[in-house]
Amino acid sequence: MKLQTLLENLLEEDIDEVAVSVAQAKAENLAVYFDNPDGWGRTIILYKPQEVLAGLNSMVRLRSAKENKKPISINSIRNVITKINGIVGMISFSINGKSKIGDIISSCANKGYGPLMYDLALSNAYPGFLAPDNHSVSEEAQRVWSYYFNKRPDVEKQFQAEACSDLSCGHSAAKNVEGDINIETLQDKKFEFDEQIRAGNLRQDEIAKLNKKIALLDTKINELARKHPLAYMYRITKPRSSVSLANAHRQLLVSVNKTGTEEDKFESALLKAGNDFFSRTII
Repeated sequence: MKLQTLLENLLEEDIDEVAVSVAQAKAENLAVYFDNPDGWGRTIILYKPQEVLAGLNSMVRLRSAKENKKPISINSIRNVITKINGIVGMISFSINGKSKIGDIISSCANKGYGPLMYDLALSNAYPGFLAPDNHSVSEEAQRVWSYYFNKRPDVEKQFQAEACSDLSCGHSAAKNVEGDINIETLQDKKFEFDEQIRAGNLRQDEIAKLNKKIALLDTKINELARKHPLAYMYRITKPRSSVSLANAHRQLLVSVNKTGTEEDKFESALLKAGNDFFSRTII
């Protein structure tokens, strides 16, 4: 077994062992907030509602009588959520309403919650497909996509020919070696041939030879890309139901109102706290 394959298998086994399910998240009393769930740009935040509420109540108790006459600011709520490490995971993605195809924009999660965040995103995007952003995929996120590619028969995958060029942009996935050949090397050679043709100094027979070489390179690049999880878009065939987690969020909003915090302010604070979390933890 090649070293690369062995490493990928070990990483996927680790994901299998620690991946958290919706049922486990419910048992841990977590909640989920869907921002703009039917729009183009969507964000999902998984968080700890009980700890967040306790933090808000504590903040309200510590405020002076004069302060309590003023509305609680979004940043004050955000600081409470961030201070108590209330965010467990966040994922943002885009989805085209017509084509039903989208891209993961950013993601972050505590250990074990990465696959759950992607499952929630895929379920929200259903029946659409989501694809990696091949220009900025962390090694941890690559593991999740590899997990979907190799270990999740309930997730449909569809090859994207246009992803072949993206995989050459200094991407670690392009450096996975098959013998001494990798996508990045082949793309560099193809670029070199294209530059020679564009220079305009070649005879027609020389151009024809180079075009044949370019066609062969394209075939090999396509062949190698088909082995890479990042060259595919994915659709979950059995969407995960997150109703219980979403209900936990709605129940929290009722309690949050009692602290004098408006619902829209609280949800804006959740998004800001999610961004704080993203700056520290990326999947």
